[in-house]
Amino acid sequence: MKLEKPLHYKRILNIFEDERGFLNATSFGELLSKIKLSNIEIKYQLISKTKSMHTFRGFHYQDEPCLQKKIIFLHSGKIKDYIFPFNEPRKENVESFILEAGDVLIVPETYAHGFITLSDNVIIQYLMNNDYNEDLYKGINGYKFVKNDLNIKDIIISEKDKSYQIKI
Repeated sequence: MKLEKPLHYKRILNIFEDERGFLNATSFGELLSKIKLSNIEIKYQLISKTKSMHTFRGFHYQDEPCLQKKIIFLHSGKIKDYIFPFNEPRKENVESFILEAGDVLIVPETYAHGFITLSDNVIIQYLMNNDYNEDLYKGINGYKFVKNDLNIKDIIISEKDKSYQIKI
């Protein structure tokens, strides 16, 4: 299987901030055209809010036959995003991106995805081309990898994410 490359776009969302907060006004047709994905059918959406800095979520993916391409929008905060081919969970295959509000990352279907928050109050929106399938949803334990990568003493992570048997 040929691996797609991830695509990272800086400050592509229309975010308008003031003392009250922010407004994001985005035409999906225009946005998908800008990121050259006008042929993708969006079937599933997630919105995630992470309250605290140094919270890790990941590494998650969905297996065949329901692979999920992810379009990730960062609406607020700052994160370090990590991706790698889920069939090759090795440190040397990990790619990382610093994302800030207004950035978009496209994660290919064959990649595991995770992130650690570098600020409080991070809001992320995911659009995916396949519905969630509980039986095909999988994860890889990235706790030690992320802790060592950023030299962070205490990371907030769910018991489920820490329990995945495959480690990177």
